[in-house]
Amino acid sequence: MKKVLAAALLPLSLLASYACSSAAIDPGPAPEPSPEAPAATVPSASTPTPTPTPTPEGGAAADSGTAADTGAGDAATASANPVDGFVPTRIASGAGYVDGIQWRGNALFFTVNDNATDTLVKLTLPDTPSEFRKPAGRALGLALDVTKGLLLLESSPVGRLVKVSDDGLTVTPVASSATQDDAGARDFDSPNDIVVRKDGVMFVTDPGYQARVAGVAVLNRIYRITPTGTATTEATFPGGDQPNGVALSPDERTLYVSFTAPSAALSSVPFVAKYAVAADGRLSGRASFTSFGVASVIDGLTTDDAGNVYVATDMGVDVFSPAGVKVGAVPVPAADRPVHAVRFGGADRKSLYIGFTGGLYTGKTKIPWRTGEST
Repeated sequence: MKKVLAAALLPLSLLASYACSSAAIDPGPAPEPSPEAPAATVPSASTPTPTPTPTPEGGAAADSGTAADTGAGDAATASANPVDGFVPTRIASGAGYVDGIQWRGNALFFTVNDNATDTLVKLTLPDTPSEFRKPAGRALGLALDVTKGLLLLESSPVGRLVKVSDDGLTVTPVASSATQDDAGARDFDSPNDIVVRKDGVMFVTDPGYQARVAGVAVLNRIYRITPTGTATTEATFPGGDQPNGVALSPDERTLYVSFTAPSAALSSVPFVAKYAVAADGRLSGRASFTSFGVASVIDGLTTDDAGNVYVATDMGVDVFSPAGVKVGAVPVPAADRPVHAVRFGGADRKSLYIGFTGGLYTGKTKIPWRTGEST
């Protein structure tokens, strides 16, 4: 879930502009190598290539405490490639900047974040889309609370976390400037991604992408939010680092956060960090989980029941074991890169949904999504 570039958006002004199909997509030949998309870094889904996990430049500087553990699931299961044989199938086309994917009941919800569209879409599979909420506050992240209510991170006119009514017509504020216990009267800048623990504690990244205007400071924060809506800043990055995607390990003792554009002081390349999560939800011990090439683009995250971490990238989706070793990849066609969001859903909990500027892909994994994540 990264900064929205208006020039790259495909407007969705009418519901009819969604085209849904079940056609399998052939990623086609790899593009010519370039600084933006090095072909050599894209293994096929059936032949994963383990990669080393370098520490970001300057070491794994911890915010406090000790380094986070891996939050691993079953080691034997996690060592296999969970996307072996994965066939990306397009289920929606004609959208703009697709993000914030969330499965709820028998439907898929996703945000289309651009000025022309600004819509929360409900897609009842296989092919019945509807405008669930419009405008949608230039929203990005979606999640479910412990009551299976739909949570939405709005960026406009102010940054806040809201709960959407079952008919999509109204929202109830959950957390905003009034509920922050350590940030005074300052609103969230531009909350980006969210994950919810089984006890209702929420973790939200706020890189301020859509709040960046001349003369206005953006704090680049990670929040912990209680079930009652009190928000506490767990990490602030004054150097301009942008915490982006967020996910929990199956045991909920590790929080993963992607940094799409870290400062030189934090890392010389985009990377995924891991934090230790205490019983009360407090974070400590930031350390590197895995790093990417200097020209890479990384975005949303999700995890499966074995502890594997799925990372949206400029080439598709990369999958890493709980130890940070790359075990698989799902490339998408060059025209649909980069990928913004990756999330599980489906009745069998093995449907992986992949969002990009223009639509969605789906396919089946060999391992279901994280147990305890609200569905």
